[in-house]
Amino acid sequence: MLDYTTAYQTSVERVAELIESLPEDQLTTMVPACPEWSVRDLIAHFAGVAGDVATGNVTEAGSEEWTAAQIEARRNTPVDEILEEFRNHATQLAGAIEHLHPAIGGMLLGDLVTHEHDLRGAIDSPGARDSGGVTAATYTYVRRLGSRIKTEGLPTLLVIASDEQWPAGKEEPQATVRAPDFELLRGPTGRRTAEEIRAFEWDGDPEVYLAHFSMYGHPAVSLGE
Repeated sequence: MLDYTTAYQTSVERVAELIESLPEDQLTTMVPACPEWSVRDLIAHFAGVAGDVATGNVTEAGSEEWTAAQIEARRNTPVDEILEEFRNHATQLAGAIEHLHPAIGGMLLGDLVTHEHDLRGAIDSPGARDSGGVTAATYTYVRRLGSRIKTEGLPTLLVIASDEQWPAGKEEPQATVRAPDFELLRGPTGRRTAEEIRAFEWDGDPEVYLAHFSMYGHPAVSLGE
């Protein structure tokens, strides 16, 4: 059984420690996985998501307007204050994540873990790719993939991770895809090119699923992770 509470708590602490370790000049580094954001913008987003979920501001959750407002609201706030805000709201949420609506709880953890690795990529500090957070977030995105597959009327796809497997869809699986957890996190979140997704281990035609595999399309250029 996936432990969302522990996954969220440990992910928050890893992210907070990464932020604390950053020298001032890295705050303006652009984030390759989020090319319109700097590292500082990404830190504001961490705090913004936690704050918005904690205060119930989730009507537009995930929209460009929602995330842009988070960054703009903290444009002139010192990073140490943004980090304190993030930690305070995350502490409040850690005890509640199991009781949130699955769509909100999954978004909260999935967004945090996805952007943890975006931050790591920007500052060239890879790590924690086998964390419980990665596994739990991968499950969240497989469920969303299943919704897209169902909407498009495609055959159910069995997604096989390192130690888990989940059907993406409601029917008997007609195809399978296998890859490490980290790849199955990065693929559906728009961090892998179409060619990289084709290179996963497929039993079935990847072209059937490729246009719907990612929530955000595919980058033209590999992140080189």
